[in-house]
Amino acid sequence: MNIKHMPSGFTLIELMITILILVVIITISAPHFSSIFALIESKKVSTTIQTVLRESRDYAFSHRKRIAICGSHNGITCDEQAWGMGLLVFHDKTSNRIRDPHEDIYQFLHFDLKYGNLNWKGFGIGGNIVFQPDTGLPRGSNGSFYYCANLSENTRRIVVSPMGHSRIEPHQC
Repeated sequence: MNIKHMPSGFTLIELMITILILVVIITISAPHFSSIFALIESKKVSTTIQTVLRESRDYAFSHRKRIAICGSHNGITCDEQAWGMGLLVFHDKTSNRIRDPHEDIYQFLHFDLKYGNLNWKGFGIGGNIVFQPDTGLPRGSNGSFYYCANLSENTRRIVVSPMGHSRIEPHQC
């Protein structure tokens, strides 16, 4: 019995049609990917801030140290306009609410925000958050973070209560 085998594979025409179909599908779905990435960034920023607040409050109380959080563009100095660049967590030994060169840095979280910006508006003194060593509470440092997204459905407000707890709320910027 003599059986002929046909060569298997794609012809050039079949390959070109497949690529064309993939290009059309990607072109149609590309805008949806950016909204997914914007939602992921919004959730990541909110979760990160809540984690930093909780850890800083707990550390201040358990180690009896005055822990401050401020906006920073370089991870070394505080800058009230740089909340969207990053969060600097440090031991405020001098109680002046700014980081001096001899004060220990505990953490610097760099934000690379592509789909929104972040700001802090506090009700107390200064433009940062300070957890007290005796109670771990942010006396005089409560307020809100505002994550204003390019897409309004991802905009959030992270409220810091006088007890140092935080909650996330939808917000319009």
